[in-house]
Amino acid sequence: VIKLTRNLMLEKKWSEAIKQTDRVLGSYPDMAEAIEERTQCLENLGKFALAIKEISKLLELHSDYSDWYRWRARLHQKLGNMPAALKDLRRASDLDGAL
Repeated sequence: VIKLTRNLMLEKKWSEAIKQTDRVLGSYPDMAEAIEERTQCLENLGKFALAIKEISKLLELHSDYSDWYRWRARLHQKLGNMPAALKDLRRASDLDGAL
């Protein structure tokens, strides 16, 4: 199913790819790869608030991954929420400094 999802994403069939990630997440709700792909699809559909909810799930599972904080910051920025974007960028920077 993940391979099919990736193919749909390559074809920019975002809504169809989301349906596939929903199938995976129905059985494996904490599968980071599926959540990440779902987030990407939502972002490409312009559904930034929903994408933020998804990437926040990733951060609940793995709070030490700075790239996801930067991604969420970009989504916050797209919604005009600069305080939240800056908070996430600071967290990403803190994590990178700890490495």
